[in-house]
Amino acid sequence: MDPLRQVKDEDHQLEAESGRAQSLPKLPWRWPWYRWGPWAVLVAIGIGGMSGAWLLRQPNSPGNCSYVFWPFASAAFRLYCAQEAADTKTLEGIIEAINLVDVLPADHPLAPEINRRLQAWSSQALDLAEASFQAGDYDRAVKFAREISPHAAVYAQVQSRLDRWQTIWEQGQRIYNQAETALRNLDWREAFYISLKLIDVDCRYWSDVQAQALGERIIQVQREDRKLGEARRLMARGGRENLIAALEIIEQVKPNGDIYPGAMKLITQISEDLVALSEDALRQGDYQEAQAAAQAIPANISTAWGQAQELIRLATATELAQMGMGENIPTAIQQARGLSRTSPLHDLAQTLIEEWQNDLHVLQILARAQQVAQSGRPPDLITASNLLQTAPLGSSFRQSQLAAQQREWRLEIQTQEDQPILDQAEALARLGTPATLQQAMILLQRIRPGRALYAQAQNRLKAWLPQPAPMSPSPTPEDPSPAWLQQAQAQAQLGTPAALALAIETVNQVPPQSPLRSQADQLLFQWGNQILQSAQDLASQDLAQAIETAQLIPANHPLYGAAQRQIEAWQRILIPPPTVPPPANGAI
Repeated sequence: MDPLRQVKDEDHQLEAESGRAQSLPKLPWRWPWYRWGPWAVLVAIGIGGMSGAWLLRQPNSPGNCSYVFWPFASAAFRLYCAQEAADTKTLEGIIEAINLVDVLPADHPLAPEINRRLQAWSSQALDLAEASFQAGDYDRAVKFAREISPHAAVYAQVQSRLDRWQTIWEQGQRIYNQAETALRNLDWREAFYISLKLIDVDCRYWSDVQAQALGERIIQVQREDRKLGEARRLMARGGRENLIAALEIIEQVKPNGDIYPGAMKLITQISEDLVALSEDALRQGDYQEAQAAAQAIPANISTAWGQAQELIRLATATELAQMGMGENIPTAIQQARGLSRTSPLHDLAQTLIEEWQNDLHVLQILARAQQVAQSGRPPDLITASNLLQTAPLGSSFRQSQLAAQQREWRLEIQTQEDQPILDQAEALARLGTPATLQQAMILLQRIRPGRALYAQAQNRLKAWLPQPAPMSPSPTPEDPSPAWLQQAQAQAQLGTPAALALAIETVNQVPPQSPLRSQADQLLFQWGNQILQSAQDLASQDLAQAIETAQLIPANHPLYGAAQRQIEAWQRILIPPPTVPPPANGAI
């Protein structure tokens, strides 16, 4: 390379680097020393001025203790300001005074005076802390008691005082909490007895202030609790309407009252009772009652309200299943299957689904039976009724439907069988002779209790039985007992249970003071025994008729209790208690 050209290139490179260097900013620390000099002088002057200002502001007269730089304050001035703080007679002031002089050395010339005042202030601080504790400010008392100088003689009492305060405070708090718990449970009597223990607590805050305040709260709770008395009575009666009325009363309780937690417990209990009522109504097929009970459950009771929504869903499905002749049963089943497997109502939904599936077969049999019964002839009605006996066990609604249909056909059969007897008896009675009237009454005895025309037959008997002749008015009162006795004996001659019951009613008209009352009682017992015997004879043939016959014995009869026991026994045989089918094992 040409040496001259090489030198030129190096010159150009140096010029470029020099230009870049000139374009960079000059940093302060790269200044020369003569530029740093003025700044150093200014900083020194500032520090000196600030120090002088602090020194010049040191107080030299009373009343300036708030503007003190304590590291530079003299012991005498500390003692002066400490006394000024202690003169406030407050815990804060006395503790401030203690802290001002407690840092001075023990060999200071003012040590004797400082120690004397320190002892006095420490005693005052502990007394004021005790006063704060008695006033109920436990934390403040503990805080300032712990700030008492360890150099004070009274410091030896601090720990024992702290332990005593803690024990007393925990005692008062425990009693107070127990009373509040009783209040939340609406047991204001127990709360009152517990509150009496506060009087013995060695702290005015608990024995006076809180005991009085708690007593006032108990009185208020007592007044509010009386308002809930009617709600509790309604709850005890049970039933949807009573529970809803109780719920309306309890919901008037204000949320910020002492009685509110206890009221919420009652609301929870009512909600659970409404859930149970709704479930029972669904099992009985009463979807309207189930919906009404579930809809009354408040939304703020989360568990019960969730079950209420599921109950409403099942009630809607039940309504669909009961429509018509089962056209909507598949839709009802599908709706019931929507309940979660973990739902408390899952088993109930399973039971309803199985019943509705059986209802489909029940309705098929019912349709065939109704077709057979269209002729209205007794043989066809009997065949149709027997056909219903083959139906499987379905829902309670369909079972009631079958029972109503069977009763309708049974009454129709009985009417067709007994109407000729009634017509023949009326024809004989219209002849008007004693013999034909007697024949008519004997004929009506063939219409047994419990049959469709039994009531009409009994009305005819009462009309045809001999009536007592009206007694002529007399200026002197006469005993009507012979007339009552004679009429009763005439009525009993027919011998039917209905006639005997009418005779018992008549003979009971004999006054207790009548000489004939003993004879009346004998006849009364005799006729009642005949009625009961007739019922027992019927029991082997027709329990329903036996029950109706025994029910003719009046409540004031000596054999009424025996008749009722016999009726209950027959009813248990006639209508056995329903059996709840076991839950299905299959999934919905």
